[in-house]
Amino acid sequence: MKFDDLKISTKVALPAVILTVVALAIVGMGAWQARQAEEATQVLVEQRAPAELAAARFNRRVTGIGYGAYRTVSYDGSSPEAKAASDDVDKAYQEGKKYLAAIKEADPTSAKQVADFSARLEKIYTNARQGADMGLQNANEAAVMIMAIIDPDITSLNEDVNNFVSVHSKETDAMVEATLKQATTNTIISVLFGVIAAGSALLLALWIGSRKIAAPLNATAKTMEVLAGGSVDVEVKGADRKDEVGAMARSVQVFKDNAVALRTAEAAQARANSEAEAERRRNQEMAEAAAKEQAAVMEIIAAGLNRLAEGDLTYRLDQDIPESYKRLQTDFNGAVTQLEETMRTIVHAASSIGAGSDEIASASDDLSRRTEQQAASLEETAAALDEITATVRRSSAGAQEAAKVVGSTRGDAERSSVVVRNAVDAMNEIEKSSQEISQIIGVIDEIAFQTNLL
Repeated sequence: MKFDDLKISTKVALPAVILTVVALAIVGMGAWQARQAEEATQVLVEQRAPAELAAARFNRRVTGIGYGAYRTVSYDGSSPEAKAASDDVDKAYQEGKKYLAAIKEADPTSAKQVADFSARLEKIYTNARQGADMGLQNANEAAVMIMAIIDPDITSLNEDVNNFVSVHSKETDAMVEATLKQATTNTIISVLFGVIAAGSALLLALWIGSRKIAAPLNATAKTMEVLAGGSVDVEVKGADRKDEVGAMARSVQVFKDNAVALRTAEAAQARANSEAEAERRRNQEMAEAAAKEQAAVMEIIAAGLNRLAEGDLTYRLDQDIPESYKRLQTDFNGAVTQLEETMRTIVHAASSIGAGSDEIASASDDLSRRTEQQAASLEETAAALDEITATVRRSSAGAQEAAKVVGSTRGDAERSSVVVRNAVDAMNEIEKSSQEISQIIGVIDEIAFQTNLL
């Protein structure tokens, strides 16, 4: 990813991040320096100084051994002073051993030298103890001879211990000086590193602010001013960036594209308006011409309709009319011709209907007379049936008379059945005639209805 593609917030935060990292580095370096100083101090306090102090005290105890032995010899062997001096020899010896152990514990590197000091201490103490014991016995001459032997040993050991302390002290001073130099160097390095890092971060912040943020924003602002002034002859830079400046540049590019599209649309709209106006004028002229033609044709058709309304079915549209209305002329003339033919047919049908109506009336009268005759026959049949019923009742009076009458009654019944059958057939005929009359009446009603319509 390019640096220009970073967000502005990331660019602005970058110097702060660098300064934070530098500060953390300086803090870490300071902690490391403090740790080194602490370790050096720990060495000085816990090793070097205690070792030197224990060596000095050991040296004094060695001298105290010789001094105690001499005191023991100088006093009377039975005196308390001689006894106390003899005890000082033992005490100095024990304390000397303790300080040698302290030297070894504080500075393990001096173990070999401490062992040498310990061996020489044992020799000095052994001789001093013998000399003190002889002094307690008041054998002063022998004691002095022994003391003369330990004096060079004590002097030599004191010199070696002093040399050890001196060398050890010089080494300690060298360590302190090296630690101070290292601390000073580290401090200078930390300060220089901090100053250089802060200056670099400041320069980076100024460079980012001026070159990577302000300059693109100013260029975009100038482009927007040109676009706001109505000009589109300007190049939008920075649209390929992925930061906020790129987003602004792409938005400005959209504004520019919209402005160009708007101008193109306005020009196209102007051309379209001009063409539409010309088309409107042509359409208006054509509409006016068509209206005139239509008005003339309507006048001709209105005249023809008026003639039809007056009942003149022989009138035809023979005028010269525009080609677009020729079909209307043809349809009008055809309709009038068909209407004329229809009216002729209706007149002829009306005449036929009149003749048919007369025939239907005559048939109706004839049917009425036959119906009256059938009614009379039915009345006679009913009377005969009444007589038959009376006869049947009278025949029940006696079996013999009934038997006689049966034959007569059967003949009457057969005749009656014939009469009834004839009556039924007459009624069927009457029903058929009634249906035909209904059909005829329906036809007459339809003819009357069509006549009314006509």
